[in-house]
Amino acid sequence: MSFPVVSPGALENHRKTEDGLFVQTENAFLQIRFFSQSVVNVRLSRTEDFDLHTYAVIREPDNVAFEVESSDGQLRLTGEKFSLIISGADARIRMENLSGEVINEDEKGLGTSWNGQQVSKIGRAHV
Repeated sequence: MSFPVVSPGALENHRKTEDGLFVQTENAFLQIRFFSQSVVNVRLSRTEDFDLHTYAVIREPDNVAFEVESSDGQLRLTGEKFSLIISGADARIRMENLSGEVINEDEKGLGTSWNGQQVSKIGRAHV
């Protein structure tokens, strides 16, 4: 049995939250939470409901100052140490230091997708 591969799709709307951003795309929802100026948690789901528990971060979010800017077909969240950029066309995520050097990014043409219940996430770290 085969399932169609589904990507998140284009951004539809977003709202700033106390500790990050909530984004709706054509086929998914993103939740971005700053836990500190160095730690951000990115979640992607096909439903609007997110379980706040995470195995990746074992602390509560700090009160982190960040700005959200929407321009050039993308969303940019910028804190004291880095920026997280979400492509408006396909919800691919890229992280840059404040000098504009890429730290981490979703692989072009791949990023995140679902094949039935299986999730695929393909990214590249720049170290």
